[in-house]
Amino acid sequence: QDGTYGKTQEGDIPTLAEYVEDFIAFFEGEGSSDTSTYNNQSLFRAHLVPLFGDRLVTSFGYEDMVKLKKHFREAGLSKSRYNQATAAINGAVKLYYNNKKLKDPFVFKKLDIDESTKGFYELHEYAALLRAAKGIGVNSELVVLLGRDMGLRRSEMWGLVPRFIRMDERKLIVERAEVLV
Repeated sequence: QDGTYGKTQEGDIPTLAEYVEDFIAFFEGEGSSDTSTYNNQSLFRAHLVPLFGDRLVTSFGYEDMVKLKKHFREAGLSKSRYNQATAAINGAVKLYYNNKKLKDPFVFKKLDIDESTKGFYELHEYAALLRAAKGIGVNSELVVLLGRDMGLRRSEMWGLVPRFIRMDERKLIVERAEVLV
């Protein structure tokens, strides 16, 4: 017989925007760090909900992965950040599928990343960078000093924005890297 037991009606399926709060609550409940939770919230707010918020959680396919790649490329964001976004959306979709006992959700594929170690500034390069930053202003000098002492890459130093420097919490959130040409 063709019954409805175990089947989800389309009207019962939430959109990604509607489901994000449930996913974040589950993610927090699993003991994720504050930084990981913030990172996921940021990815959904800045990228995933604007792109796919009106889409049903069960409706994703290959063309959506292409759209997400294009969005990140055009925004000048790193492959690593794209991979974080795929992990976030895959996590939300998988959670929904698991909760509803559905099978085979679409999986956004991650990009291959060159894992070779990036070089550090030589002392004379760092001294020149620090002199240039001092010439620009105290904020630039602070970014360079913080970046070097915290082991940030050049692109991460220049991608810092004030809202991610939390002095009272003794936290620095590295969310983006600026592509330097």
